Amino acid sequence: MARFWAANSNIESSLLNVHGIAHKMVFEFDASVSDTNKRMTQLPLYDALDDNSQERYRRRFAFLDYGGTTPFRFDPRSYALRNGLQNWVSSPVSAIADRLAAVRFGLRQRWQTKRGPVGNRRIIDWIVLDTNAVYFPNPARDDFGQAFGLVNYDFRWHVGDKLTVLSDGGYDFFAQGQRTFTIGATVAQPPRLNWNVSFRSLNGPFTYNYVSITHTYMLSPKWMYTAGTSFALGQQNIGQNISITRIGESFATNVAFYVDNTKNNYGFNFMVTPRFLGPQMLRRIGAGSIPTAGMTGLE
Repeated sequence: MARFWAANSNIESSLLNVHGIAHKMVFEFDASVSDTNKRMTQLPLYDALDDNSQERYRRRFAFLDYGGTTPFRFDPRSYALRNGLQNWVSSPVSAIADRLAAVRFGLRQRWQTKRGPVGNRRIIDWIVLDTNAVYFPNPARDDFGQAFGLVNYDFRWHVGDKLTVLSDGGYDFFAQGQRTFTIGATVAQPPRLNWNVSFRSLNGPFTYNYVSITHTYMLSPKWMYTAGTSFALGQQNIGQNISITRIGESFATNVAFYVDNTKNNYGFNFMVTPRFLGPQMLRRIGAGSIPTAGMTGLE
């Protein structure tokens, strides 16, 4: 790991709300070689790698497109292995281990600036760009004939205190490998209002392009609602959902109604989520902006 940085306090822009820029970079490098006396495909996979919904889809994918057997390059075990799951000390799946040689590169970048009133400005991450790639010295064995793979990036541009532009993508170079791209924007007026609009393109074994829009509004300190819609470009309406959340002292109670046009399915969900689980869990019910309750998580 190596760190580099440079700063220029003379850069000023009232249009971009920039008052000086500090560019910070962290370069990461990791090389690993592993060998086994049994191939991974000879071992039973007792611990699932995917959620149930992903497994169900993959079963249909195998029968509809490949006559019942999914090619190994699209097997989740192959993806987990190439991503380095076997190198984790706390790997949740012990059966992911095989012969592999990989060199992983990563570059974390931050462009920081100062914002706020004169005399009381704060440092913020103005632009964030993280990139990763993996080099396979034995591509015929480890990456289906391609020396480089698993190239991805994550980009965030905090245009202002209320507007953020987001983009991410991933790329594999072998035939029908994953090629994903997402671009979107978030407009927020904390803590009451949040809009999110995104376009996502999926390419590889299949092609799918869709747009999703989500809106969250805090009706009062105790009530909020979330609404969303998704539709595939040039194909069909995917579905809509709307939910109401009651914000209690220690729990968030959520009732959601949804329409799934891809399966001609309608339904509702009822969830009670403890607030001490934090924003990541609350985000699943569209309530990620709700703060954690109390100093110890319970009130």
